[in-house]
Amino acid sequence: MIFTAEGSIAAHLSVPGGPFELVRREGRKAFRRHPATLIELYSHALEHGAQTMTIAEGVATSFETVFGRAAALSRELAKRFGVARGTYVALAMANRVEWMIAFIAVTSVGGIAVLVNSRGAPDELRDAIERTGCRLAIMDAERAALLAETGMTQPCPRILLSGGEAFVRSGRDALFDMISQPDPAMQLTLAPIGPSDGAVVLFTSGTTGRPRGALQSHGALAHAVGLAGLMGAAADRCYEQEFRRMIAPPQSSNRSPTIIAGPLFHLGGIVPFLRCLYFGARMLLLGKWNPEAVLRMIEREGVARLGFVPTMLWDLLRSPQAGAANIGRILFISSGAAAISPALTREIAERMQVCMLGNTYGSTETAGYVASIWGREFLDNPTTCGRILPSVEVRLVDAFGQDVGPGEAGEVAVRSPCVMTEYVGDPDATADAIRDGWLHTGDIGEMNRDGLLNIVDRKKNMVISGGENIYCAEVERVLSEHDQVLEVLAYGMPDERLGERLSVTIVSRPNVAITEADIRSYVASRLAIYKVPREVHFRATAFARTASGKIDRLAFVQSVRLRDGQLD
Repeated sequence: MIFTAEGSIAAHLSVPGGPFELVRREGRKAFRRHPATLIELYSHALEHGAQTMTIAEGVATSFETVFGRAAALSRELAKRFGVARGTYVALAMANRVEWMIAFIAVTSVGGIAVLVNSRGAPDELRDAIERTGCRLAIMDAERAALLAETGMTQPCPRILLSGGEAFVRSGRDALFDMISQPDPAMQLTLAPIGPSDGAVVLFTSGTTGRPRGALQSHGALAHAVGLAGLMGAAADRCYEQEFRRMIAPPQSSNRSPTIIAGPLFHLGGIVPFLRCLYFGARMLLLGKWNPEAVLRMIEREGVARLGFVPTMLWDLLRSPQAGAANIGRILFISSGAAAISPALTREIAERMQVCMLGNTYGSTETAGYVASIWGREFLDNPTTCGRILPSVEVRLVDAFGQDVGPGEAGEVAVRSPCVMTEYVGDPDATADAIRDGWLHTGDIGEMNRDGLLNIVDRKKNMVISGGENIYCAEVERVLSEHDQVLEVLAYGMPDERLGERLSVTIVSRPNVAITEADIRSYVASRLAIYKVPREVHFRATAFARTASGKIDRLAFVQSVRLRDGQLD
């Protein structure tokens, strides 16, 4: 059977005549009054003009300045580098206004922005660029230096972002002065793009241990922005009902200043960025995570809503500067990327008594949206993902692809306008994931009698630590290449702050000296820093095997958790 959004506040807002009315266009659900592509979104955002768009390191930048610089860059991309519809262009830089300018410039001319993990190791950067066939890479100096370590040269030229604000051509001394100081009369050229045209590649690790590039279309991302707006409006309604107080316009879901603390190459960064762009909300960019800086932003900018992973919330509540002047002003907290613990939920409810808490379930392949839950219903059901969102359909299927009913566990399969187009360059993985129009997530869930979706198991062998997805296969693949490692298993252990911490157990070669520091250093040189194991254990004997000869992972991890009193 197919589960939908019947009966929720969000469903009520999306009925005919509602502010987020859903219609069918070209065989798919779409919002009648909201953009169908990023091009339409940009056209609307241009109307915000001189209004402040971002504040980064104390510097305010207006919408018209950002779009003026994006217009200048887009013309250079088209003229000098031939960027056009379907051209893959890598973006590799830390959170900064120039990232946003480059994103708008690339996608406005029809290019596909490849959102490279700016925290990745050199080989990860190179792999992302090469496997997507990027014609061009736009990066800051730090990422350019990392890429240079790999020896990668042509055929992919690069535009380097200097320490200042000007874009520089790789190997040249000619500054793109027109980008840092564009002609005020220059207008952003918007390509004739449709909803099915590719817009963005976001990376998500697969069970093979190699990150895969999920291609999201203009239509998928534009629809995700509409869903973000809908979820915000629904949260406002829920808040007003439960707290019996009206939400003032500056604090309303789609106009409140937004702190972007997560990396822009994640859905947790790109969707808030696009939502703010469309609705005209001010964005507060945080270069590196710093709870004290966030608390100061809340006080200074009048922030009323936070969209953070649980680890960030944990850190905020434990800051000595947390108090009535900052966290006491927060009306909404939306958590995602990892399950929020019941203990943290209770702490927020006790310390932030005018704050309503919510949670959202989704994935990179669904542009972050499948189900959501807010308010008292979430506090009463803290382990659930919530109710299916309007425009999203969910099936739960058994190992044979047959539907299971409420109360039965099955793999979560999703059909929605936000489902990815493909894994770039990997048709086999695409065919395995998307079958007959349904994305098979690999998550095991069940629908209870109240219409709430619960995830009872996760994608095979994935650890979620501090909101970051870490696939054990990727860490194991890297460590298996170490000369002194015979066998290795990576797994997650419960952690009060991070949700899970990455641990590895290694069988080393006989008569060799290898230390925990050696292992950490080896992984750090090849993978992103958050993929470095927090615990390293060694054993002298081989792992137990299953009947098929494979390492019995399940039995081993259960034994470790049982030994540590953490079996869940």
